[in-house]
Amino acid sequence: MHTTTGVTVSTFINESATTDRAGLDPDPRVFEEIGSTSRGWLSRLGAAPEVTLRRALVTNSQFSCLGGVAALVFGDQLAEMMDVNAWLVRIVGACLLVFALDVWFVSRRGVQQLVPLAKLISASDAAWVLGTIVVIVSGLVSGVGMVLLGVVGLAVADFAIVQWWSASKLGGSVQAA
Repeated sequence: MHTTTGVTVSTFINESATTDRAGLDPDPRVFEEIGSTSRGWLSRLGAAPEVTLRRALVTNSQFSCLGGVAALVFGDQLAEMMDVNAWLVRIVGACLLVFALDVWFVSRRGVQQLVPLAKLISASDAAWVLGTIVVIVSGLVSGVGMVLLGVVGLAVADFAIVQWWSASKLGGSVQAA
């Protein structure tokens, strides 16, 4: 069992049932658990759904921020590699930064707000994946662009699946409480 500052995951789960989870502020022990792993959130899908969901959202936010910064800083180079206009890459980069900030704020919400907002973010991620497939299939980018978009699309699909799954599991436990 993984222990962080005296709190185990099972202790957190057992105590969560007795605390008021309807508030706006999440239990700080969740964030201790999120920051405590060096193995990454994917290797810990057995954790409580709230921990898994928050970890996925934070990682999604970081990934989106990294992509947004890369698109803004290296827009010309990425545009040339993908055979698209640089302004398009920079617009996507700016939108990714806004999305990253939004996802990060959602990850800090109380459980009652977390579940529906996480599902909305998952739907947005699914729309990104669908758009990626359309761009790749239609041949709007170069071969390098197809590979780059494909890799990013797989990561985003992973975020969508883990977030939706965790939010659905957490939504059931919130309604039962």
